[in-house]
Amino acid sequence: MEYEFINPITRKLPKLSQKELLQKLDLKKPPILIMFGGSHFSTGLLYRIQELLPNIEEDFIVFTYKLSGKSHNNITFLPFKENFLEYLKASKGIITQAGHCTLSECIALKKPSLLFPIPNFIEQELNAYYAKKQKISIVENKKDFTKQELVSIIKNFISSIPELEENLEKINMETDGAEQTVAIINRFLSARQEQDKQHKPREF
Repeated sequence: MEYEFINPITRKLPKLSQKELLQKLDLKKPPILIMFGGSHFSTGLLYRIQELLPNIEEDFIVFTYKLSGKSHNNITFLPFKENFLEYLKASKGIITQAGHCTLSECIALKKPSLLFPIPNFIEQELNAYYAKKQKISIVENKKDFTKQELVSIIKNFISSIPELEENLEKINMETDGAEQTVAIINRFLSARQEQDKQHKPREF
């Protein structure tokens, strides 16, 4: 069996600058994004985190499948949007899980992340291990957190953003995985068609 490795596949990255996106999205300053999926672990964690955000001097935008709160003061709740990557590029960084796509997009856009991988989810634990090793993310592997721990973790992430940004700048990652995949498929189909021609019975 043959294998071919490709670069990460990401959604189409925004071309506008951070400043232009802040204006387009009507944001006063770069926010910190929070995005969690629908697992029991992430849902419980999100509810605990959002209670603490009013005590942290940053603007936060929370993306969830189902709105889990009402926007107020420094917190804006939004449903998932098609232009999520515009918000990501406009942001300071993101608090999220350790899914492959989101982490790839963070690296492509040079955005620091605070990762809470889902416990015993091998893909997320491997992604988080890579991000921690490269020093581009803060990773928290515990299952349960006190309010004090979460406040300390988030504040530590915020203070670490400049250092994480420097490390992200050192990573040169192409995001043409989709184009590479198409090229591999076309190459395979062409070879298969040529093979079929060679084995086609002659007509007399």
